Amino acid sequence: MITLLRLLLVPVFLIVLLSKRPDSDTIAFVIFVVAASTDFLDGLVARSTHTVTELGRRSTPSWTAR
Repeated sequence: MITLLRLLLVPVFLIVLLSKRPDSDTIAFVIFVVAASTDFLDGLVARSTHTVTELGRRSTPSWTAR
């Protein structure tokens, strides 16, 4: 669920970043920070529950190879 949220934030981030609004940089930065936080939280949950998903295995091959 956390990963899905992060994936859904990518197009929102790009749309906001490329918009012509004067505050688009700030809003895009906030979206980026939220997405980065979900990445950290997703990794924390996966490590604490010893969970490995196919998406996680494909998206972070250097960590799962250890």
